[in-house]
Amino acid sequence: DLAPEARKVYAERGEYQWAYTRGRGSASAIGTFALAWALPASKHYGDERLRQGVIRGIEAFLDSQLPSGEFAFCSIRYSSVYQTHEMAWRLEPLLAAYLCVRHTLPPEQARRFHDGLERAADYLYTEVCDSQSNRGCIWCGVMAVAARVFDRPDYLERVQETDRKSGVWGKRGERGG
Repeated sequence: DLAPEARKVYAERGEYQWAYTRGRGSASAIGTFALAWALPASKHYGDERLRQGVIRGIEAFLDSQLPSGEFAFCSIRYSSVYQTHEMAWRLEPLLAAYLCVRHTLPPEQARRFHDGLERAADYLYTEVCDSQSNRGCIWCGVMAVAARVFDRPDYLERVQETDRKSGVWGKRGERGG
């Protein structure tokens, strides 16, 4: 396994750039499709093909999950190369998708999705992104959402602790110190 610095060297090579955008773009599409399926105002509301695509998309991410909880996209490209906010960018729409479809899943599949996504959030919990930029804000925001999804007050406590220590949100609530 490569250290983060070595991963970054490989990930910045042109032939590996697809993994960066594919993972983030795919997660975003899965979340968007889930909302299109779930919202009555959408012309795609209730479309079973869309729901099945969302389920397959979540499964694809969980199938590429490392034991740490991190999502991997190829053998040398992990979501933590550019700090853990990259993992947060992927987890956020997957959480939205899960919330949209979980009530339609068989119990064992719902449990697998819950456990896999919570393991992803646990990874973020242990790998704090406290940058005074959008990176820290994204990490904090996604962890706050995960606290609600999984009923984990410890996630929210970590967000508050991170902000107290590093001033992620700034003095008046704006991004960065």
